[in-house]
Amino acid sequence: TLLSLKDRRHVFCKVRVFPRGGRSHKSFRVRYTAGGMNRAFFACVLVLLARCDAKACEGDNLPSDGQIRIGVKFKPETCERQSKKGDKLSMHYTGRLYSDCSVFDSSVERDEPFEFKLGAGQVIAGWDQGLRGMCIGEKRKLTIPSDLAYGDQGSDPKIPAGATLQFDVELLDIKAAKKKGKKKKTEKMEL
Repeated sequence: TLLSLKDRRHVFCKVRVFPRGGRSHKSFRVRYTAGGMNRAFFACVLVLLARCDAKACEGDNLPSDGQIRIGVKFKPETCERQSKKGDKLSMHYTGRLYSDCSVFDSSVERDEPFEFKLGAGQVIAGWDQGLRGMCIGEKRKLTIPSDLAYGDQGSDPKIPAGATLQFDVELLDIKAAKKKGKKKKTEKMEL
């Protein structure tokens, strides 16, 4: 990112984004008028972040390295309880292919939250890992390599083999895991 001040009235920001492994780049030039250097710098950072987020749709999948990428988009100020293995979660989600950002499934569009037991293998491994420690109302972006999603087989018809997936998720509710314990014996008294 390059900032330059011209005529004390205009600030220019030039952003170059280099794709992973590529030599070509995309340049963007943004002009800010009479806003001061701090605002211009902040705006340039926003442009850069937007472009970095957009590079997810450039046709490449992430390597299958077993590493989930978790981005917290919103976290409530207070968190009475965090999700843990065994909890029943109620979620909203939108799933996209990382390579082209096409949506393959969305509970939001159906207006129907998805419920499952965390850590029980009812969902892809990337969800079992990436949804632990969430608070009710928290929103995350999960980027899941294929080995923690559908792997080399994919999931016809919308998820190709080896696809990296991206999910925008929101935790709506947590129902605590049932504790396993000994049942108390009760005796009936006859009168």
